[in-house]
Amino acid sequence: MNWLKKIFSLRENADKEAVKPFLDHMEDLRWTLIKMFGTLFAGMMLSFDFRKQLFHVMLEPLKIITEKPAVVLQMTGVADSIMVSLTLAFYAGIVITFPFLFYFLLEFVLPALTRKEQRFVLPGIGVGFILFSAGVWACYTLILPPTLKWLFYDAGSLGVQARWMVRDYFSFVTRICL
Repeated sequence: MNWLKKIFSLRENADKEAVKPFLDHMEDLRWTLIKMFGTLFAGMMLSFDFRKQLFHVMLEPLKIITEKPAVVLQMTGVADSIMVSLTLAFYAGIVITFPFLFYFLLEFVLPALTRKEQRFVLPGIGVGFILFSAGVWACYTLILPPTLKWLFYDAGSLGVQARWMVRDYFSFVTRICL
């Protein structure tokens, strides 16, 4: 480890107060990632408790086709139910822990920015988050239901009864919304 410090010290500026050594940056990054993964894991565990509610929220766009989405969806894999639950918990965990994840990321990045750049970061991210949320909402409520209806009836027009796999359905819904 000492030889590694010697190598990177050659790259660093002579003024130790002005520039943080490379390995110190790596240590900061490591702790930032640990905090982010720990927070995300906690959010996933919390979200996992609400997996039934999340499941029903994701089935809502299918109600344009039928009142009983179970008619359209099927699980054929042995572990499909748990894999779908973990996937939903992961995405919900990101959503509920986003402020914390964002704080940890800013804690790492902001010291590297000038004051002028720092002034634009929060407003830019705030506007970006609002626009992203509006896009997800518009997709979920306005675009997804007619798209699913069209795909379902298009399969029927080809003479095939549409039966979608639950994992494929959730993958499609999350990808199109994001």
